[in-house]
Amino acid sequence: HNPGVKNKMSKDQFINMNRGIDDGNDIDPTFMSHLYDKIQQEEIHMTGGDSAPSEWQNAATLNPRKRQTMFQKQTESLIKQTENLIRTKKPKRRSISSSSSSILRQQQQHDTKKSAAATAASTTKNDSHDVSAPNGTKTSDDAGESSPANNLLKDAAASAAGGGAAVGGHEDEWYDATHADLDALQPMFDLLWCPAFATFSLVLKENDEPKVAKLCLDNYNSAVRLSSIFAMDTPRDAFVKSLQHFSLLGTIKPLGFKNVEAIKTLLHIAYADGDYLKDSWKTVLQCISEYDKLMRRSPAAQTPVDVFDSGTSGAREAKKRGKKSIQRAVQIHHQNAEILREQLDPALVDRVFTHSAHLNSEAIVDFVRNLTQVSQSEVYTTNNETPRVFSLQKIVEITYYNMNRIRLVWSRIWNILSAYFAKAGCHPNLQVSLYSIDSLRQLAMKFLEKDELAHYHFQKQFLQPFEDIMANTKSQESKALIIQCISRMVLGRVANVRSGWKSVFIVLRIAANDRDKSLVTAAFALQEKIMVNYFTLISKTLQECVLTLGTFARNSFTNISLKSLDYIAKCAAHLAKECSVEGGPEVKKEKKNKKKKMMMLMM
Repeated sequence: HNPGVKNKMSKDQFINMNRGIDDGNDIDPTFMSHLYDKIQQEEIHMTGGDSAPSEWQNAATLNPRKRQTMFQKQTESLIKQTENLIRTKKPKRRSISSSSSSILRQQQQHDTKKSAAATAASTTKNDSHDVSAPNGTKTSDDAGESSPANNLLKDAAASAAGGGAAVGGHEDEWYDATHADLDALQPMFDLLWCPAFATFSLVLKENDEPKVAKLCLDNYNSAVRLSSIFAMDTPRDAFVKSLQHFSLLGTIKPLGFKNVEAIKTLLHIAYADGDYLKDSWKTVLQCISEYDKLMRRSPAAQTPVDVFDSGTSGAREAKKRGKKSIQRAVQIHHQNAEILREQLDPALVDRVFTHSAHLNSEAIVDFVRNLTQVSQSEVYTTNNETPRVFSLQKIVEITYYNMNRIRLVWSRIWNILSAYFAKAGCHPNLQVSLYSIDSLRQLAMKFLEKDELAHYHFQKQFLQPFEDIMANTKSQESKALIIQCISRMVLGRVANVRSGWKSVFIVLRIAANDRDKSLVTAAFALQEKIMVNYFTLISKTLQECVLTLGTFARNSFTNISLKSLDYIAKCAAHLAKECSVEGGPEVKKEKKNKKKKMMMLMM
């Protein structure tokens, strides 16, 4: 229709240009032909006015500034037409969330935009908020009954109770989104999440009514879900950290209804949307760690697992702080622990870890990485606090749950855990070190229940932390425990050990270089059992065995040195016997390799 276009598109060109636009398939040519004819007969106008076609026909002759002005006018006209169509379109169903629209309108009427933004910034600091006492009474900083947030929620509750009628007698209407609308919804959510976050956090801070708290926390849950669907990290982290803020875990403040509900919401998000949390897992796991710490502070829940010194750190803390403040803090901790014991089911916490077996391949790696970071903050404490091993214990549990994952994923998981166990096993606190080594032994015993495939070295990879701890720790008790753990694994799972033999001999070799006679004796006792009872199982790692025997032969304990030389002679005789067997080319090649081993033995 434009006279400025000399070469008009033909029907065949129109059909060819639109091939494959239906998810890779072609649209029916009959329909495309009919569409072409209809466009040819009826010109598509940018606006409903009669002057539009002539204006656009002459646009080619205008200068760029006038064309830009025409384009802006046409854009504004299209926006107005779209708004009119939306207003006049028949709704699919009535709104069930008209209270939310009422909140937004009332928010504009009360001009709370600035205060909401200030509140959103303050929620990132744990010491900047006030909460209600357990009996529901407000603190001195809570807003009065006439505050804007309270008025907003009163109007929202009234509109919700009135069947969806908003203030002014109008009924708000909304439309269901489909999967095809995701591209349009993401920029909408990107624009809305900041004011929504400010509104929800402000209302939740200034109001203690259960219905209001539930409404705000439901919106938190929905916001995290949308952030997950759209893969938007910033809003997801903001809402999750805000929930941590309102949980009051890790603070010396009394818990109220909304604080307990915030904890429940955070646990529900971890269970339902764990595949999308990524680095937000650390916030969730920190809250769980603080929850466990709070529950263990209750006199009825003290266990020997979470305290690793004689209480001197508590005495040092008492000197720094006044006696009255210490008593007050203990009283609040006990009250909060009782509130959580009554209102929070421990199964909600446990299922976060048991459900880790159902996380996808990327999510489980994020989960494990953040769990080790939280565990490290528990073990390597600051301010003279006692180390805790709650998260370390959970690491052992989730490793059990996820041990059946495919080897590619499991290798990524164990690369993280291996480095952490190697570090925790060298902890300066002896009890933490021994606990880490024993936890590693439990996992190794479970892992060695499976047979190792040929040409794979997963056992060697799994036992690597024992080598690292043995080489780096300065504690003789830790070294002795490693020898005991290796001995239990060899005797209990000897039939399944394959590439793990190499790690066993490396650990024994490190022990053979030690000056502690009891450690060297225990290590050589295990070496003797291997030589006497399981010699036929170590033929593929005979070189490592000989190197270990040579190390024992060079130590300063005469009896152990002489016995080691006898076992080296046994290895040489075994190799000589195998080299004398005749065979084909492959056998000759193997015999040549064994001769090299014999030369090494002689050296």
